[in-house]
Amino acid sequence: CLNSSIGNVLNLGMRRGNDRFVAKALVQDFACLVPSSLIEVSNSLIHPLEYSVALYYNLPCSKGVFLASQGYMFKVAGIPAGSIIRQLGRFTILDIDDFQKAVVGHKNGERVSVRYTLLNSFGQMFQRSLIIDKLWFPFQRADRDDARGKWKYIPCEALNVSKPCFSNTLPRGTKPMLQNSKITPLSALVLVQFSMPIPIDGEYSEEKKLVESCVGVVVDAFWGLIICERYQVPSTLGDVKVVINGILSVRAVVVFVHPFQPFSVLKLETSDLENNLVELKVSQNAACIGDSYDYFGLSLKQSAIIQRGVCVTTSENVYMKTSPNKREAFVPKNFEYFVGTQATNGLGGVFLDPVNNSIRGFNFHFFRMDIVSGMQAYIVLPILEDIRLALNEKKPMSFNINTLGIQLDFKPLAVCIDSYGLTKEWTLKLLEAMDNYHRNILCVAVKLPSVDKLCENDIILAINGEPVVQLRDYHRLVENQPEVCATVLRNGEEVDVRGIETRSFSGDGTSHVLLFSGMVLQKPTIGVNFSFGAQLPSEIFVTHIYPGSPAAAAKMPKSGGFLLTEINGIKMKALDDILDTIHTLEHAGHLEILGISIRNGDTSSFKVVSDSELWPLREMFRDPTNGKWIVQTIFK
Repeated sequence: CLNSSIGNVLNLGMRRGNDRFVAKALVQDFACLVPSSLIEVSNSLIHPLEYSVALYYNLPCSKGVFLASQGYMFKVAGIPAGSIIRQLGRFTILDIDDFQKAVVGHKNGERVSVRYTLLNSFGQMFQRSLIIDKLWFPFQRADRDDARGKWKYIPCEALNVSKPCFSNTLPRGTKPMLQNSKITPLSALVLVQFSMPIPIDGEYSEEKKLVESCVGVVVDAFWGLIICERYQVPSTLGDVKVVINGILSVRAVVVFVHPFQPFSVLKLETSDLENNLVELKVSQNAACIGDSYDYFGLSLKQSAIIQRGVCVTTSENVYMKTSPNKREAFVPKNFEYFVGTQATNGLGGVFLDPVNNSIRGFNFHFFRMDIVSGMQAYIVLPILEDIRLALNEKKPMSFNINTLGIQLDFKPLAVCIDSYGLTKEWTLKLLEAMDNYHRNILCVAVKLPSVDKLCENDIILAINGEPVVQLRDYHRLVENQPEVCATVLRNGEEVDVRGIETRSFSGDGTSHVLLFSGMVLQKPTIGVNFSFGAQLPSEIFVTHIYPGSPAAAAKMPKSGGFLLTEINGIKMKALDDILDTIHTLEHAGHLEILGISIRNGDTSSFKVVSDSELWPLREMFRDPTNGKWIVQTIFK
């Protein structure tokens, strides 16, 4: 009876207690009650509340939309999957059309308020602040085509991603937030929060870290330059939020990630904050044992920590992990750090010279949070000068570091004399170059295959004829030189090695990414080059596989970790090779993909059924002129 009455109104005789009455009801097809439209924005999935879910929780279907997949911007905002979005900014959300109008009505990067409820607590309203993201992922709507049995995807709007709208500017006539009487070194400390939309470099914002944010230090108020730790900001690809004085939240862009040192450089995206910024100058002098310092930092609850102490020890090699069990996540080791007398548990801070308040060290929690340890501050000066010069002359924001592709370790001087045959002559030369606290010699721990004139376990005695025992001397003699000469102790013999060519390492980090059939493809990281141990057969590294994608259906490992070498018998050497041959791939075509694991060197074959409609090829690359990322769909 009901199946033959679909679309008709039936009179239903009902009884409630002793009362009898007739109710009219429209007979609907159950298939029509299943959501037939959905919206994808910032990798999240939104659709109307499904009838069966609404029936189970006794909820109305016409009050809000259902957040089925959290995606990127909702995750950053802390809005869980399974929420019912009731209001977005100034728009009230009743159905999927209201949600589309709300997202279209707000610009990329605009901060809005979101009101939502949960399935099991529909009567309780929650509120969060959300930053609209239409840059990293497509903003599109899919409507079910029952005639074809497929979903039809339509872009919701044409977005000009080169001109995002960020709520950073202060209203005209706003007075500076800082009064001269309240300016202290603490005013130069800012809170930095970084989120990464695409899993690259073995890092991802979903992974657990020691803390969710870090302390940055304003070192140039005019240009808005901030130094922060590389552990929390490991890539130029991502969104950065900076909180100034605990009041003003502004956006920043990552302009530099040092390939071998544990720091990154940020630049605020506004030019009207100079009066609200306090900067600290960086000292050219290294912190030495016995030097006193004034420490200014922030605790885990962002309250001030002020201490006075003395540098009690220094070291030049630290073993730390930024991403456990991931060889693609490079672990920098060769930098100088020191330890103070006071212990604290905080987010970080700075060590200042008591005389002139210049920065002697940065307190970055790269491996410990319970001690006051500092990275030597003078190492940031060369790159700061390069960034200022590029900004003054309006040059591209792309920087390189020329150095040797090696990781260094230290061997005790006594061991080198007894076990490696270090001569008395070189012992005296090295002792003359050493300070009173260290008796170690540099040696090559691991190296890139391109450094063919040096061997692992080579003990470095001199570079360009100058004895070298400290990292600062090594960096001074090697960096930005086309080639160097070295005297090494190899197998008990002194060997003069000439013409060792340096290599250019980019400070942009990963600057080109492809999303292809659910695979995240990038150029191999420094960590991959070091761990592979041989010349890489391909410059295409698969760093992640999205669940539910064609690549995942082909049983590719979720964490990636292999080099892509062939597609359908065509050799692939670089990302551009995929872009050049993508036009030959037909929709839903079968792809034979060969890959080599970076962990054991085994070759594997995967059969992937491409889907250019649901998983199109998308290209992401960094614009060196302004340091921002551009995202575009190549093949659909």
